[in-house]
Amino acid sequence: MPVCAHCGRTWSYGTTLKNAYHITKTCPFCGRENYDSSAITLASILYFTLPIGIIFIFQLLVDMTIKQFFGLLLFLIVVMLGIYPFIAKLSKERVPYW
Repeated sequence: MPVCAHCGRTWSYGTTLKNAYHITKTCPFCGRENYDSSAITLASILYFTLPIGIIFIFQLLVDMTIKQFFGLLLFLIVVMLGIYPFIAKLSKERVPYW
């Protein structure tokens, strides 16, 4: 679970998921703004896009129905969102991705 870069308190699973798609993540304890660390941002881009790309390629190689394809895609998205709070890291300032 991520730890606030300002007060050092650990966020809950639910709080992390609620803030997953916000650029500025407000700490529920101290109210100060946190940002994703640059390393985690780049890793999460690969973490989310690589499996989806693999599914698209897999769908072309294997005869899958559209229901199977979207079922697998939905399952993968749920799994990735479930794992995200465990890999999230926060920093005090917003840094460029490069």
